[in-house]
Amino acid sequence: MIFMITGGLLIRNLHLLPGIAIGVIYSGIGFSLAGAGILFLKRFASTAGTNNKKGVENLIMKKYINISFIYAIAALFSGVFYREFTKAFAFTGKTTLAFTHLHFFALGTIMFLLVAIFSCITNLSEQKQFKHFMRFYNVGLPFVVTMFYVRGITQVLGTELSKGMSAAISGISGIAHIIMTVGIVMLFLALRNSQAIKRLE
Repeated sequence: MIFMITGGLLIRNLHLLPGIAIGVIYSGIGFSLAGAGILFLKRFASTAGTNNKKGVENLIMKKYINISFIYAIAALFSGVFYREFTKAFAFTGKTTLAFTHLHFFALGTIMFLLVAIFSCITNLSEQKQFKHFMRFYNVGLPFVVTMFYVRGITQVLGTELSKGMSAAISGISGIAHIIMTVGIVMLFLALRNSQAIKRLE
């Protein structure tokens, strides 16, 4: 990992490769890491548990792994879009597009990989609060990132927004953050109420 990070910094700072090549490399690394994590969890799901609920547990776990994979694809697309869109318009300033892939990866992909693990070792998915988490969180996060896209695209294009329009974008983004926060609170409540699954050897 240290070698990979150091090598990446040297290649970018010394301009040893063109930008498009670096983008392809980082996209490939991202796909590889996400794929490795998802395949590991799927293999774990196929072997975890020996009681009569094993099939149901595996299906539940794979559901969250699939959601994680969808967010991973969205994150990789967002990263490529941010890089290529700003490059196409020779934009070098700050833009909220820079946060789109990070939000999808950290709050989407990683979050649901963790949820998949907890759903396998606890009865998390049976909790009433967890169902609320799924509804609120999966509505709030995409809306947050969508507002990043709207704000970011106008920043790159240099579009002048009226005060009303700017306030509307900020307001919708704020509401989306609140919805997502409610979802996170529901998740923690569900985790507090969940219990470890006792498996038969």
